[in-house]
Amino acid sequence: KVTFENLSLRDKTFTDKVLQEFTEINNFKESVKSPAFTPFTIAKLSLSNRIVMSAMGQYAATNGLINDWHLVHYGSRATGGVGLIITEMTAVSPDGRITEGCTGIYTQEHTEAWKRLVDFVHQHSKAKIAIQLGHSGRKGAWETISASPIPFTENSSIPKQMSLQDMELVISQFVNAAENADSAGFDLIELQAHH
Repeated sequence: KVTFENLSLRDKTFTDKVLQEFTEINNFKESVKSPAFTPFTIAKLSLSNRIVMSAMGQYAATNGLINDWHLVHYGSRATGGVGLIITEMTAVSPDGRITEGCTGIYTQEHTEAWKRLVDFVHQHSKAKIAIQLGHSGRKGAWETISASPIPFTENSSIPKQMSLQDMELVISQFVNAAENADSAGFDLIELQAHH
């Protein structure tokens, strides 16, 4: 594993040059010791640093509803100083969950629970928080749907091939979930569409 610190031990002139160019390109007033702790902007969203917590499934929800586990999990990362948190894949419908422990944002109750968490992050840290919206597709633990009748694994059930009506339904579920995420105050919405 070669890290920036390891490269510095091998050739400090190289890493010093990289940091100098990074400082100049970004118009920072003083020399940067670590690019990870510099601000970063994505479209109109400004992050206090470049440290991003990627989505990690917790499988701790009940009927899609987040709980205190999620508040502590995400809240501790926010207060710990990350620039951006990306939530675990959050389902757009009950059958869009992969497991019974997956989170959802398809009801008002879900939206209110997420709002409590988002408000905590915004109130107690400089972190921004994104929600990753998704649908289990062929990967779910119940009757599944997919673009084709190909199972997720050889031991999985064969999913129902989606009709145009099914596609319209899933699209409307994503729209509803995005509207709910906006109501909850998320700073960014990421679509997870590989299932």
